[in-house]
Amino acid sequence: MASHTSSASDSEWSECSCCSCSASPEDLREELESRVIDQRTPIEEFVHAVYGVQQVFIERVKALDVDLPRETLQEYADGLAKVESGNTPCRLFKVIFDACVKTVRKELDIADESALQLCTDIGDYVEGGPQRSPDGMFLHHAARCEPALIAWRSVHHVLVVKDEDTEGGESFEGAVKDMEERSALDDLATASQQLKPTSPLSRQELKGAQYALECMSVDASRYHATVLCVDGTKVWLLYIDRDFVFRTTSFNFVNSPQLLAIVAYAMVYCTPARAGFDPHLQFPVVGADGTATYTSNVANPREFEGARFFFPESQGQPALSCTVKGFSPVYRDAIPSRRDPATYALTETNSNGEEMELKVCWTPRGRALEPNILKTLHETLPDMADHLLAVEAWRVEEPACPLLDLLDEETRRDCLEKRRRVVYQITPRLIPLWELDSIEEFKECFIDIVEVHFHACKHAEFIHSNISERSVAARRKLGRALGVLKDWDCAHLPNDARGPPDLQIGTGTLVAVELQQNTGGTDDPTHHYHHDLESFLFLLVWATLHFDFENKRRLPTKLPDWEVEWQTAVERKRRFIDDPMTFNEVIRLALPQFKDVVVEWVFPLVKLFRDGMRAADVMKVDAEGMWMRHFKEGIYAEKVTFEGFMRAIGRTPRKWLHEEAKT
Repeated sequence: MASHTSSASDSEWSECSCCSCSASPEDLREELESRVIDQRTPIEEFVHAVYGVQQVFIERVKALDVDLPRETLQEYADGLAKVESGNTPCRLFKVIFDACVKTVRKELDIADESALQLCTDIGDYVEGGPQRSPDGMFLHHAARCEPALIAWRSVHHVLVVKDEDTEGGESFEGAVKDMEERSALDDLATASQQLKPTSPLSRQELKGAQYALECMSVDASRYHATVLCVDGTKVWLLYIDRDFVFRTTSFNFVNSPQLLAIVAYAMVYCTPARAGFDPHLQFPVVGADGTATYTSNVANPREFEGARFFFPESQGQPALSCTVKGFSPVYRDAIPSRRDPATYALTETNSNGEEMELKVCWTPRGRALEPNILKTLHETLPDMADHLLAVEAWRVEEPACPLLDLLDEETRRDCLEKRRRVVYQITPRLIPLWELDSIEEFKECFIDIVEVHFHACKHAEFIHSNISERSVAARRKLGRALGVLKDWDCAHLPNDARGPPDLQIGTGTLVAVELQQNTGGTDDPTHHYHHDLESFLFLLVWATLHFDFENKRRLPTKLPDWEVEWQTAVERKRRFIDDPMTFNEVIRLALPQFKDVVVEWVFPLVKLFRDGMRAADVMKVDAEGMWMRHFKEGIYAEKVTFEGFMRAIGRTPRKWLHEEAKT
C-alpha cells in the first residue's frame, strides 16, 4: 500500500493516496460485481438520463452523415495491429472522437466551445504516479493547462482502451467492409443490440471502475463517475456510484459513427453535476465587473479554498451555506468502503470560537443517521459532552440515480431499498491524536475515549462499531486535551444482527479478529462490545508505531499486512496476539517515545486478549464424530470486559454524574 503523507502540514488538505489502487484485482472484482445491475442500458437512453442530452438532439445527431475519414480509420487499424511509439490506439481514438465532436458542432451550428476535452497524453502527470493513469481523462481545459500534476478530483470521466486482441472479436477490416455494404441507418436501428458485454466485469471494465472509484475516493461528496470503454471498434459506457454499476449496450463506431458522435458530445458538454460532482458544492466565478458569484456549473479546481456548500430552503429547514477552507484527507483501507467520509475544513467558527468542519458521509437505509445518534448520546450522557461531537447543523439528501427509472419495476424497487443517503453535518474541527503534545496527553485522551465508548454502550445502548485512527481525536478546553470519539455513523444497538459486511464493518485495519474472519456468511457473529475493545487494542498498537508527537505527524504505514485483503490481515492480527514471535516483530517497530506505553499497557492488554481467545477456543465433536475447533463467544465476552481492560492498564474507571443520577 502506498505510504501516507509524512507530515501534517504537507497532508492537511491534500489528496490521500490510500485508496482503491491498492486493492487486489480479485477483491475489487468481488466487491464491484456484487453491485452490477445486469440490465444493459441503450446508449441513447444512457446519455439522456445521465448526461442530460435531450431526445430531440439525439434524433438530430442520428440523422447526421458523420463521416469518419478512411485514412484516419486505417491509421487506427494500423495502431491496433502494431502499437508504434507516440502513436498508440488511445491517442488515435482521440482523433476520431474529436472529429465526432467537431462534426456535431458544425452540422448543428453549436457556437460554444466545449468546456471539457479528452486528454490522452497524460503520461505521468496524474497525482499518485503513472501506475494509476488511465488511457484518457476528460478534463476542463484550464485543469489540463496547469503545469502541476492532474488532481483526481478534477477528472470528469475516464477512458480505458483494451490493448490486447480479443479472441473471436470482430476485425477492423471486417467492420469497415461491413460498413460499406450496409446502410448506416440500418446500423443505427440495431446498434443498441450489438456486441453486448458479458455479465462478469472484464479486466478492462474492472480497470475503468477502479479509476472511477479513485475519482470518488479523493472527494467523497462526489455522487458518481462514468467510464468510456473502447475495445478495438467496440464502444460502451460504465456508470459507477456507491451502490451500483451500470453498463450500456455496446456498438461498433465504424458501423455507427452517429452513436459515437452522440457519446462524444454528451461527455464533453455535460455539466459537472451530470458528471457526478456534488450539486451542492459551488465555486466563485468573478465577472467582468469584478463581482464574484457562486455556481456549481464549473469544473472542480485543484483546491477547494473559497468554495462553498449551499443547501436551499427545504421542508421547513432554512437555507444553509458554509465556506470551505480546505479538504482533509481520509486514510482508507485497500478497498474503499462505500461509506468512506470526506471532511472539509470551514472558515466559520461556532459560538465557542472553535473552527468548524463539514463531514459528508453515505449512510445505508435502515441505519440511524449520525446526527440523531449524537443527539441521543448528548441527552443520555450530558456530563460527557466534551468527549462527543456537537452537531451545529446538518442535512440529509436522497441522491437520485438517473438510471433507476430505466429498470423494470421489480429491479428498481430492489435497488431503491439499497440506495444510500448522503448526510452532511457541520461540527467542531478536532485535533488528530498524533498532533497532541506528549505521550501523557495521548494516554489521557485514550482513556477518555475508552470510557465514553463504554458509557455509550451501557447507558445509551449504542456500539460504535468503527474504531479507527480517524474516529478518535481530541479537543482543547481550558488548556487540557480531551479525548473525543466521533464517526458514529456505523453505530448500532447491541443485539442488532451484523448484516452485510459493507453495512456493518468500518475500517478493516483495526477490526476485531472474529469479525474479520467472517465476511457476510450466515454464521457471522453479531458485533458486540468486546469486538470494539479489541479494536482499541489494535488502535493502541497502531499509535505506538505511527503517532509521532514530536513532529506532530502520522508516519507512513509500518504494518502493510494489516491493511491488505482481510484474509491476510486477520491472520497477521491473530498471530500478533497469540504468537510471541509475531508480537515481537511488531513491537520492535514501536517509536522510542512509546517504550513505557508498550510495557505498561500493550503487554498486559495483549495478555488479556490472548487469555480470552485461548479460553474461548475449545474443541468439540461435530455431527460426523470429527473433532473441530469452535470459538465460544460467550466465554470470550466474560474474559474481555471494560473493567478488565482498565485493570490491565492500571486505571480505575471514573464515576460520572449520569451514573449517580440513575442510582
